[in-house]
Amino acid sequence: MSAGHNVEDWATVHAIPTFHKASAGERTAPFGTPERPIPLIIDSDPGLDDALAIGLAAASPEINLLAVTTVGGNADVTRCTENALRLLHAYGRDDVPAHAAAARADDLTGLPPAMVITGGADGFRDENIDYATRLGQAGVTTDLNVVAGAPHGVQMFLGTTPERRWARAVEEWLRPHLQATVGS
Repeated sequence: MSAGHNVEDWATVHAIPTFHKASAGERTAPFGTPERPIPLIIDSDPGLDDALAIGLAAASPEINLLAVTTVGGNADVTRCTENALRLLHAYGRDDVPAHAAAARADDLTGLPPAMVITGGADGFRDENIDYATRLGQAGVTTDLNVVAGAPHGVQMFLGTTPERRWARAVEEWLRPHLQATVGS
């Protein structure tokens, strides 16, 4: 019995492969490959979780790591920026710049569209919401997403409901913005 259905009464199911002839037109590498890496800026407060994310991005040929920006969190913003520079050096990526985050800037005009995502249980929630508000006031197209119940560093809790909501929100925002930027 499966979900109220007696599967023993079902007929045998046969999978028949399908064939679709591909056109012989010009092809390009899929997005997110070494030939067409995904451009990425990581905004973090380099501690253990962010050190891992920076390392994975720095080592991945599928990622074009453009910069690392830092905020205070695990330490003050100056120490976090120093940590980011040390990490990039350790990973052999001195070519990637690290800067204190734009959230600390007085003038936010002219920045590209932004997604500000924060957890409802994140100690930095109010600061992140304030930053999203300031971006909007500066004329920057901004999407704010507060993930209910998500703590700071929720990405480390793989498979949890808040982590899945976070990942889905990021993917749903990034996909159209990246496609508009680099093509599909």
